[in-house]
Amino acid sequence: MSEHLKKSAFSLLFTTRTQIKIIYAELFQKANQLKLIESIENITSLVKSIWNF
Repeated sequence: MSEHLKKSAFSLLFTTRTQIKIIYAELFQKANQLKLIESIENITSLVKSIWNF
């Protein structure tokens, strides 16, 4: 394999790995936002049920 081809392959691999890490971080952030929204909804329904007691 030529040196240029090796460098290109390594560069592509590194770029792909970096993109996967970024995508994973974005998904993780979205999941945390959804958990927060779910928690707020749970608290809201709890407050409503206490209020209507």
